[in-house]
Amino acid sequence: MKLKKVMLMAALAAAIGSVNMVTALADENETETKYGWEGSGNTWRYYDSNGNLKSGWIKAEDGDGRGNDVWYYIDPSTNLMIYNTTRTIDGVSYTFSDDGSWVVPVQTAPKGHVTGGRYYNTWSNLCIPQIIGTTEADFEAADQYTGGEYAAIGRPSLTHDLYMSTDFGDVEVYYLNMKDKQDMDAQTFANTLAGIEKGQKGQATTAETVTIANQQYSKVTVSGKKTSRTYYCRKQDGYMVVVQTTGRTKDVASLNSIVMSMTTAQ
Repeated sequence: MKLKKVMLMAALAAAIGSVNMVTALADENETETKYGWEGSGNTWRYYDSNGNLKSGWIKAEDGDGRGNDVWYYIDPSTNLMIYNTTRTIDGVSYTFSDDGSWVVPVQTAPKGHVTGGRYYNTWSNLCIPQIIGTTEADFEAADQYTGGEYAAIGRPSLTHDLYMSTDFGDVEVYYLNMKDKQDMDAQTFANTLAGIEKGQKGQATTAETVTIANQQYSKVTVSGKKTSRTYYCRKQDGYMVVVQTTGRTKDVASLNSIVMSMTTAQ
């Protein structure tokens, strides 16, 4: 939470700094025109380009630095930014932090279940009938693809669904929100991601189509000196469904057989 607060404070400072009081002086007799944020502490006003106080929603230009939009709200009755409160606006409830920011909630895909030694998700229609090895329920990886190097695939946020560790390596299932690359198909995504991940010394295959649980996926493999990572990708409802395996290069075939044995969940 402290990191989030620091990032949001930085976002507010950037928003304020980028549009901070600009003085427009056509000649010596013309009065100063206020533009942007003005204030201190938690008392802030916002002036539009004509120097008029503005109320309602104000968007921070650079978001929170993690790919999420950040907004501030100016109370129309006071022309002051609200903060540290929950307010109903146009019938919708919003909670504002102590720096006045409201971060747009990141939409996530429906998660599956691990029960009775079985993994299944009826939304992505994937099932592992018998879990092999161990699983982690709270694997944190939401920011895995939000760095600048992933701009070509839209720096998508990630919903992690399954992390299974086996004797051959790891099998993961996760969903990427493709809101910034809505037109990118699975094959293009797979090839682009492979190009990013292989770096300068690795090798990557070209996407091929495979069938997993009666659904078509684009498959690519990125290999280093000793380890390999394979991505199976499919587009669904604005998300990229990704099944990923990571392990020693000599165990790629064994990991592939685990993925190919997945069945439908419905």
